[in-house]
Order: sequence, then structure tokens, then C-alpha cells
Amino acid sequence: MALSNPRTRKASQTPSTTWIQMLSWRGYHLALLAFSVYIFIVLVSFDIADPSFSQAFDVSATHNAGGTFGAILSDLLLRSIGIVAYLIPVIVIEYEVRRFLGHKNHPDAAHPWFKLLTFAALIVAFSVFSAVHFSNQGLQYPQGSGGLLGQSLSQPLHHALGMTGTNILVLTTLMLAISQFWQLRWGVITETLGRHCIYWYLHLKLSLFGAQSTSPKAATKKQNPPLASPAKTAWYRAAVTHLNQRRRRISSLLRGLWPSTVTPSESIQP
Repeated sequence: MALSNPRTRKASQTPSTTWIQMLSWRGYHLALLAFSVYIFIVLVSFDIADPSFSQAFDVSATHNAGGTFGAILSDLLLRSIGIVAYLIPVIVIEYEVRRFLGHKNHPDAAHPWFKLLTFAALIVAFSVFSAVHFSNQGLQYPQGSGGLLGQSLSQPLHHALGMTGTNILVLTTLMLAISQFWQLRWGVITETLGRHCIYWYLHLKLSLFGAQSTSPKAATKKQNPPLASPAKTAWYRAAVTHLNQRRRRISSLLRGLWPSTVTPSESIQP
């Protein structure tokens, strides 16, 4: 009796196994996305009068959009970490949407434990910040806006460091956690903001002072020749060139989206 080649048998089983694994992996992420949307809905529809751990389980009196289970789940999350509970489904939804759109190459994909650690630091810091600065009068959460976690940490920090020290520690931890979790580069952010501020400053300056006055009074008035024309200065030509490039780029993008309704914008002549 001839024995089959192990390589042939492995090659014949690999495509089906890979397909099943891919389907199970996609189903896992789809289920995680759906459950995150459900958590966000039950948190938004939270009602203090719904059945919870501190009230009777009266099914007929449930006002939560997720039913009795949604009321209990939202009460548990808000009681534990407070208003920061809304951040958990939002982060998971954002992550899964990026995966479905094809953004799979995350800079921290090789360090999942570091990502989990920064996420925990973000939750703790935001919970303490909410307990210190957010009032619970209009929210009516079970344990305040910071939950049990924020209350249990904010009071010892306030006694040990005072309000100023607590704010410095919490804000520093919060900024570090945000920058590490989303891989933000503050130098790039400030450079981009500065570039846009300079662009709009030059745009307003060109719009207000770029054209010469054509009023009759200015035409009849004797004018002395200017020492240097603004149109011949280097910064003016550079600003006009940059502004025209931005307008052409935006016009080409809009023409690609709505080719029948968008006309190219006029260029500014230096």
C-alpha cells in the first residue's frame, strides 16, 4: 500500500485551513466591533432608574436601549470608571474601522503589551482627572464622574500632593499615555499648526493688501513712487506661489469628486 507524501497532504490542507482561520479572525474582529457599538449605545442610554446592582431587577421598568443586560453593563462600567467608560468603545471602534479600511501596519503592532499598558494608564489618568474636575450634578452617575477608580485615587493624591501636584501628575500621565497610545508626534503637530497659521496669515494679507487701490480719489491724488514694490519682494512671490499650488491641488481633488460642478479656481498674479 502506497503512502501519501506528507508535503502533498500538507499542501492540500493548507488553503482550507488558512481560509477557515481568516474567516474566524475576521469574524472575531466583526464581533468585537458590533459589541463595542452595543456598549456605546447602552452607555448613551443609561438611566439611573434602571435595574442595577443597587436596585431591584424590574424588567418592565428598563429604559436602557440594550435591555436589562445593557442596563446592568452600563451601570457596572459607569460605577467602576465613570465617564471614561465612553472612551473604551470609541477606541475599539476606531481601531477596528482602521483595520477594515486597510490601515493594518500600526507602529506598535510588535508590542501589544506596551499598547495595553498605555491604554490602562490612559483610563486611570482620565478617571482621576474626571473625579477631580467634573461635577456629577447633571450626570447622576452611580459613583460620580470618575467612578470608584477615580474616587479611590483622587483623594489620596489630593492629600499627598495637593491640587496643584495632582493636576501636574495627572495631566503629565494623560499626555504621555495619549501620545504613546496613538503614536502622536508633538513636533509634527506643532509644525503643521504653525504652517497652517502662516498660510492663513499670508492668505489674509494677500487678500487685504495685495491689490492696489482703484478709487477715483486715489487716482487723482499725486502719489510718490514707492521705494520697493511688494510684488517684487521674495516673500510675496513665495507666498503667491504656495497659495496657487494649494488652490490647484484642492481644485483637482474637487474635480475628481464632482467633475461636472467644479470649475478651476483663479490664480493670484504676483
